[in-house]
Amino acid sequence: MKDELNQTEIDELYDYRNFARLRKQVLADLSSSVEHRNIFLKKHPRDKILKALLCPDKPSSEKMLREISHFFYAVSPHYRRAITMLATLMLNNYLIRPVGDTGNKGVATFNKEYRKLCRTVSHYKLKSYLPQILTTCLLDGVFFGIEYDDTDNYFIKPVRPEFCIITSVENGVWRFSFDLDYFTQKTLRYLPEYGRDFEAAYWAYRGKKDLEGKWIIQPDKTKRWFEPKKQICVKFDPEMDWTIPPFVGIFKSIIDLDTYEEIKKDGAILDNYKLIHYRIPTDTDGVPKLSFEQASKYYNLTANQVPEGIGVAMSPFGLDTVTLKDGNDATKNYTKDATKDLFNNFGIAPVLFGIMDNVTSQSLELAIRPVESMMMKIIRQVQHVYNVKIQKMDMKNLFEICFLEQSIYTFDSVQNYYFKAAQYGMCSKLYYAASLGLEPIDVINQSYLENDILKCCDETFNRPLISSNTLSNGGVEGESGRPAEENPTDNTESNENTSNEYK
Repeated sequence: MKDELNQTEIDELYDYRNFARLRKQVLADLSSSVEHRNIFLKKHPRDKILKALLCPDKPSSEKMLREISHFFYAVSPHYRRAITMLATLMLNNYLIRPVGDTGNKGVATFNKEYRKLCRTVSHYKLKSYLPQILTTCLLDGVFFGIEYDDTDNYFIKPVRPEFCIITSVENGVWRFSFDLDYFTQKTLRYLPEYGRDFEAAYWAYRGKKDLEGKWIIQPDKTKRWFEPKKQICVKFDPEMDWTIPPFVGIFKSIIDLDTYEEIKKDGAILDNYKLIHYRIPTDTDGVPKLSFEQASKYYNLTANQVPEGIGVAMSPFGLDTVTLKDGNDATKNYTKDATKDLFNNFGIAPVLFGIMDNVTSQSLELAIRPVESMMMKIIRQVQHVYNVKIQKMDMKNLFEICFLEQSIYTFDSVQNYYFKAAQYGMCSKLYYAASLGLEPIDVINQSYLENDILKCCDETFNRPLISSNTLSNGGVEGESGRPAEENPTDNTESNENTSNEYK
């Protein structure tokens, strides 16, 4: 056994321990750090929200609109419902397909590289991380994440957008830089969570001293922005240079909905409020005939007996009721109309939220298509990010990930589409397997398990299940077709005679 480790082994050991420490700390911070969880939960006055909407491209407006988006996601069930529905609309089913000419490739090499890539892509847990990426894109307008990867583990750490800026595009993929000024005296304890690359970049920017106060690393203020090597950046609107939440237009509708609900509540209270009025008799000169002590006595007797919601008043004057309620529009539900306006302002058909009457399958299909296109636009960005990673791998064959345009509403139709294509001889079996929710590694493993290990196709399912359509495959007592009836009818005998004539 060696007494000392070489530098390579030391680095590998450090990376392994560092990854385990990062994973543990990140999970602990997500469950306990108040600053990380509630940093966006700030309520802003209506006038400030409207002012930010007038100039959404200003950095201060971008930050405020993101905070408002997170606030409404936490407190508004309508906003949360819409964001959740959009983020989980697509099923994120995918397959891995070859790219380019595969005619001159070796079968053994092709098979080995394809299986290896299937394991690698399964390691990325795309179906788990895609809804998180989509949710962040819908809330912030952009997703900034740092990848942490080793042989057995992979996860993506989201970073706060106000400390990130998109600086370049590489192979059609967005690249961002992180502001190291995020690590102040208060947040410096979070630096180890970001990994050794961030620590090295931070000390190169701030400088580092030894115990005697001498500079070990001289500070360099030009290194404030650090571009992580392993990162993911996805933008909701790639056409814009600035980023804001995509649904800022409905913030005003959410405020209006809250206002209508308060009005409805106040109106219900006023409708149920009752008032008992005592009129004190007076003489011709307007002087009360009862003394103040007598009037107070009767007032207190009543006031002490009435329940909450009923008032008691006393005066020498008459009392007339005055109402501002429109009698011709007494049944109008302003809250319901405000809710419809809210979902209409999302730019999404309200039929998807179940608030429309007389919904038909055709109207539902027409409403789904634009929403699917909008979400697939983001998913295609994620697809391109991972395809660029695949291109950098040392492989002789080229492959790419392809996500199916399949949503929770079009699950059956897409599945039937690929099933019929495969049934008629098209090379779409892997597409059909993907539409069933199987990942490429699942297809390989399940095929090996069922065919080679369990021999399901040879022993358990060596023929179709018996039915009236498949009785000829094995028959009953050596005969094919449907079993003969004990008491055949005249029509049955006539058909059999006719059939025998043509044999």
